[in-house]
Amino acid sequence: TLRDYEDWVARLRALGPYVDQNIALLEIAAREKRTQPRVIMQRIPAQIAAQIVAKPEDSPFFEPLRRMPDSIPATDRERLTAAARDAIATGVVPAYHRLQRVFFYHDGAENAFASRVTPQDETDLLAGWVALAQTQGCELAVCIAAALRRGLLNEDDANRYDLSATAASAFTVVGLGQLVEAILQSDRCVTFVN
Repeated sequence: TLRDYEDWVARLRALGPYVDQNIALLEIAAREKRTQPRVIMQRIPAQIAAQIVAKPEDSPFFEPLRRMPDSIPATDRERLTAAARDAIATGVVPAYHRLQRVFFYHDGAENAFASRVTPQDETDLLAGWVALAQTQGCELAVCIAAALRRGLLNEDDANRYDLSATAASAFTVVGLGQLVEAILQSDRCVTFVN
C-alpha cells in the first residue's frame, strides 16, 4: 500500500542514527570483552560493502521501489522514488561509509609524538587527529618502520628497547599489513603528500 512505501522511506531516513546507535553499543561490548565469534564477524565487511553504492538505484534498499504496484498513483510513485533515492544517498550510504583508519607513513609519523608542542598561532595537529579519531571512531595507525626511524615508540617498543614511550596514546604503531588491509576493506583510499 501507499502507507507501506511511505513507512519504508521513513525507515531509510532513520537508518543513519540506528547504525550510529549500534556502533556505540558494539564499542561498549568490545570494551567489556563481549564480542561475536570471528567466523560471524568475518562476513560483515562484505555485507557493509554491498550497501556502499555510487547510485541509489544500485542499493538493495531501493529494491522495493522497483516493485510498486500500479494501484499507487503515478505522482505518489514518483514522489516516493525520489524520496527513497534521497534517503539512500544522504542517509543510508553515509551510515555505512565511515572513516576506518588513518595511516601515517614517512614524515607523517611525526604527527604521533606525545611531546609535540604547538605554538599559540598554529593549529594543534595532535589534538586535531585525536579529535578526529574520537568523533569518527577511526584508528590512527603509524607505520612501525617510519616510527622507529624517528624515535617514535609505543609502550611495547619502549619496553623492548629499554627507552621511554614517545607516541601519543591515541596512536597505534603497526606494520604495513594494516595499510594493505585497510585498502582492501575500504571502498576508497585518500592519500595526502606534502
